[in-house]
Amino acid sequence: MPTKNAQNVLKASEAAYSKLPKVSSELLTLTYGVFIQQIFKTTYRIEDVNAKLLEIGQNMGLRIVDDFLSHIVFERCSSFTETCQILVGSGFMYFFGVSGTILSWNEENSQCVFLLKHNLLNNFVEIPAHLEGLKYNNMLCGVIKGALNAINFKVKVEEVESTVYGANDDVFSISLEELLHDETGE
Repeated sequence: MPTKNAQNVLKASEAAYSKLPKVSSELLTLTYGVFIQQIFKTTYRIEDVNAKLLEIGQNMGLRIVDDFLSHIVFERCSSFTETCQILVGSGFMYFFGVSGTILSWNEENSQCVFLLKHNLLNNFVEIPAHLEGLKYNNMLCGVIKGALNAINFKVKVEEVESTVYGANDDVFSISLEELLHDETGE
């Protein structure tokens, strides 16, 4: 169950998103597909493409978290679980217009699995058989990883299921590896 703070942030994110200029979802989908094709032209190994997508996503996540924090005012998160609730629910709403749903937590509350319905990046996508190891949504994994790293959470993010490989929904896993401390010791 989302905390009161997470619920307030989701409302603020929805309001802020409604005021932002929009880009056609088809344009985003097609541009992302072409972007991946360009990476393949410079790197021919699927593992290298996956790593590049993760790296690009991490760089985006570092910047996106600053934009989100500067536009959405809310109380400081009290835990990793609350931070993930806000990221999955409100962060995705603010930047992509879709909200994710946390499906489960492990006993230690250090790993969650969340569902992202209506992932715009996957529209019209068919992965050829020879590219089966491609982690098409690895850039999203990198965005999450970079955003959480920027606020002192070292995490591992993986896509568990993907609609581009026949699943009904896109399901991701976020695992806390370490709580980082900044120069002030916080």
